[in-house]
Amino acid sequence: MSKTHRIAFVLVLLLSTVWAGAPSWSILERLTPAERGNARIDIELNRGQPESVRALAGRIEDFWNSGEYAAALELFPELAEMTGGEQPVVGIAWRKPIPSPELDFNPFTVSDRDSVYVVDFEIDWRLTRRFFCVLALLGDDAVSRMSVNYSTDLGQTWSEVFILSGYNYKLNDVAGRIMLSRYWLVYTGGTVSAPNHALWCRQFLVSNGTPDTFLSGSTSDNFYNTPARDTVRELAMVSSQLPANGTIYMLALMASDSLRYFTLPVTNDTAWRTLPLAWADGLGGLDACWNDDRLSGDTSLLFVSYLTTGDSVRILREILGGGWERYRSVHALPRGYVTSVAAHRDTIICAYSDDGRARYQIRRGSGPWAVGEPPQDTTLDNTVPDVCALGGYFHYVYRASTSLGWYTRRPYSSYSWEAARRFDGTFHVAYDIRPDVQWIGRGETAGVVWVSLPSNAGRARYAFFDYSGIAESENPDRVPGRVQVAANHNGVRVRYQVDQPGRVELAVLDITGRQVSRFSEWQPAGVQSRTMLLPDAGAYFLRLRASGKESVTKFTYCH
Repeated sequence: MSKTHRIAFVLVLLLSTVWAGAPSWSILERLTPAERGNARIDIELNRGQPESVRALAGRIEDFWNSGEYAAALELFPELAEMTGGEQPVVGIAWRKPIPSPELDFNPFTVSDRDSVYVVDFEIDWRLTRRFFCVLALLGDDAVSRMSVNYSTDLGQTWSEVFILSGYNYKLNDVAGRIMLSRYWLVYTGGTVSAPNHALWCRQFLVSNGTPDTFLSGSTSDNFYNTPARDTVRELAMVSSQLPANGTIYMLALMASDSLRYFTLPVTNDTAWRTLPLAWADGLGGLDACWNDDRLSGDTSLLFVSYLTTGDSVRILREILGGGWERYRSVHALPRGYVTSVAAHRDTIICAYSDDGRARYQIRRGSGPWAVGEPPQDTTLDNTVPDVCALGGYFHYVYRASTSLGWYTRRPYSSYSWEAARRFDGTFHVAYDIRPDVQWIGRGETAGVVWVSLPSNAGRARYAFFDYSGIAESENPDRVPGRVQVAANHNGVRVRYQVDQPGRVELAVLDITGRQVSRFSEWQPAGVQSRTMLLPDAGAYFLRLRASGKESVTKFTYCH
């Protein structure tokens, strides 16, 4: 990276760090009476606060959570004054989760809170198939917020279960992973005079998405503070989700360009251990992965990728016994400052942006490293790639030069990628926010959470979810004819147009891409209709193939 680019990147970080905003409790003041009754609060205080401050914070919590909202709000200014002007950070756990609205465009809406700038997606794919998605957003009045969203139906609907509000500077990063029955969430925090100086942890029950307390009884844990001269820039969390492992792993990229490694045995949920690593060349794009199916005798446990200050994409690995080593380094001209790493058995892949192109490095066993590009429009301004390796495939998503989002995959045993398919629906993908792709734990289907470009109406950057099983074809001339879907007593009546005589195939897919009903026969040109039987109420997709073209129509079926 040139000196000019380096200085510009640092200035962006500094200018986006601190700004003036409304009082942290303003989010509570604006709640309606019904919303206040639905909100259970806790107050997050930095280390070192005297007992008098903690006692007053406890009084405010008690007042609010027992319905005495005015009394609680009157005490917030006093609490801020007692903490030396540091505004108390407020956590809101919704007693009844707040459903995300269904907007008038596809695909599924994770959250319509705007100004999202970080997204992190996690699935309990081993057991419950519950989805979590945490977002960092600016919120109202330039107050930084963190929103935790939860889905119990494989992403068909989402609800916000928790929101943290009150940081009067931009939180640098948020990240979450599932281990056993808990979703562990880590985020940067600190004070106005030392923003992103601290690391905080919260936990949520996987079974229902509600916040849980630590063994100490607290609702949050400030487990690490950087030296005064340093801050936390990026986070990457890893979990094998194996009960026998029982450990959360986390990497933190510091403003000093160094890496720090954290581990947490969840049987002692505040006993984080930390180790500074020997590399001090990290600029950004931090990612990490666990090899969930490594071969017998393979000593590689954990892989880490990041972009260095010397214009290289670097891959590190932790080996059995706790040692670390440099595994791969390749020169690149980054745009987007993103890398992503995934591993399966003896194969490792790293995705990154090089001179505006989405690229990857892949190695199988002891063979040579191969360099490649995913299919579809990888020539200009392609940024923010992400990869994962579960469910029999390497899954790869990225943003193309036209701001379209693309998904492709390749089987573990193959050297070829499938044709790319769009996942972005009506709104296109933000150029600077990495999508997050994960295997959903069923069949061959992957899901991707991504953030939209700002809308013309001024509201910006919603978060959305889509499935690879129903993503669009890359062929723009793909619609065989107008399709209408109407429910009846035992399924849906489909009315469609056939442009020319030939074989017509109708298939109904559930939200995972699994086929639940199919019809195929030769039909003449003209308007046709057919009833498709459905097993249950819910959201479905109708796929029509005719005349060498294909269309996919989303619909909801109610008995």
